[in-house]
Amino acid sequence: MVSVRLAAPSIALLVWLATIPASAQPIVVVRSESRLELDVRRGTDGALDVSGALRDDLGAALSDRDVALELSRANAHDREHVRGSHVTTRSVHTSSEGTFTAHFPTSPPPEGAPVDYVIDATYEGDAEHVGTRATRFFDVDRAH
Repeated sequence: MVSVRLAAPSIALLVWLATIPASAQPIVVVRSESRLELDVRRGTDGALDVSGALRDDLGAALSDRDVALELSRANAHDREHVRGSHVTTRSVHTSSEGTFTAHFPTSPPPEGAPVDYVIDATYEGDAEHVGTRATRFFDVDRAH
């Protein structure tokens, strides 16, 4: 009889615990920062050669990601975009080292248009990384 009296409260406790709704723990999602490194040089054929890298906040490569590159005419001396001067947009994919390259052929600007360029690189981000943007002005007069 002693064992039945001890078992009854234990069974009652288990039944009571089963009726309490389970509560989920809060889910915390942490997204790392990202950064774009961008370099623009004048190619031997007069085109613009763009190279860059996509990294996380610790400097690790972000591979297999899409980066949008937009080439526009600009006033590089004043570091400002020229409204309505979009030239072309291109999407590039990062390598296993997080790097990318693009080659932009250029042509003489229309009469009165600026001869300098600006490259805007944009990474939209993903579930683990916040998006980022980098801008580089390219002064044709100072190009080598």
